[in-house]
Amino acid sequence: MNEEAIKEVTPAVEPSISPENITEEQIRAMAAEADGIPFKASSKANIEPEVAAQDSQDASKTTPEAKEESKDSDESAPKAEEKAEVKTEERKASDDSEAKEPKAEEKSKVEDSKKETKRAKEEARLSESWKKLEAEKAQVRARQAELEKKIEELEAKNDPTSPSPDALRKYAREWENEGRDDLAKAARQQADLLEQKAKSQAEKEERQKREFTEQWSSSVRRMIEENPELKDEESPFAKRVVSLLKSEDAELRKLLNTSPNGFAYATQIARMQEAAEASEALRKEVETLRKENTEFRKKTSLSASSTAKAPKRKSFEEMSWQEQEEFLRRNASDADKLGVLIGD
Repeated sequence: MNEEAIKEVTPAVEPSISPENITEEQIRAMAAEADGIPFKASSKANIEPEVAAQDSQDASKTTPEAKEESKDSDESAPKAEEKAEVKTEERKASDDSEAKEPKAEEKSKVEDSKKETKRAKEEARLSESWKKLEAEKAQVRARQAELEKKIEELEAKNDPTSPSPDALRKYAREWENEGRDDLAKAARQQADLLEQKAKSQAEKEERQKREFTEQWSSSVRRMIEENPELKDEESPFAKRVVSLLKSEDAELRKLLNTSPNGFAYATQIARMQEAAEASEALRKEVETLRKENTEFRKKTSLSASSTAKAPKRKSFEEMSWQEQEEFLRRNASDADKLGVLIGD
């Protein structure tokens, strides 16, 4: 291409297209036009210059609105960061709460376990108490059974139909003659056992009787020392004690005569009765004296109605003529007596 052709091509370039904005596609178009060859631009080539030009125009334009939007975006950036931090904290709190939930569940399980342990201990304690109660009941039943057995033995012993040792020995001789040695041996053993029991019982009763007598005598001696009135059998106090020992009240009589200290009890009762009677007698005596004193005071007191009033002396003018004559004679007699005395 010669210089003339280039000169002819140069004016064909649009003045609005600056070297900075020219594209490869535009250069190709200008070269084809200079060579006289038709150039068909591709759709991409048509679009790109327009887009580039538009972008260039948009970039060159900085409107106040754009600046305001940029400013808002700059200001919203810290807020967005704050929101992000808040969300991060919320997420952390949520994670912490989720982490605490298992701890709460573990704590609940521990509390439930403690309750179960406490309940188990309480049940064990109740069970132990129940066992002790049952054991005590069993002991009571055993004692009751033993007592009933002893009662049955005593009843059997006192049963008149029970054979005596002499009867058992008689049966033993008969069974021995019949060749029933085993029955004869058992009868003799039973007779010996009954005799031994009777002997032990008699010794026991004798010992108890002797102990009772000794304690009774000791109680009597002590009561006589404390209450000398008991030495005289005819004294009211001694008779009172004897009457208590022979009381018509069956329970009182049994209590006083079956207890080793029965005589002491009777003495104490007699003393209390005596004190009560003395107190009653004293009360009556005081009441009687009180009444007598009241009556005496009534008789000796001077009332206004019973007091005698001195008679009022009448004047000579108020006297009757008889009273005046009597008054003059009495005065004349008194004057004569006075004159005689003066003359002497």
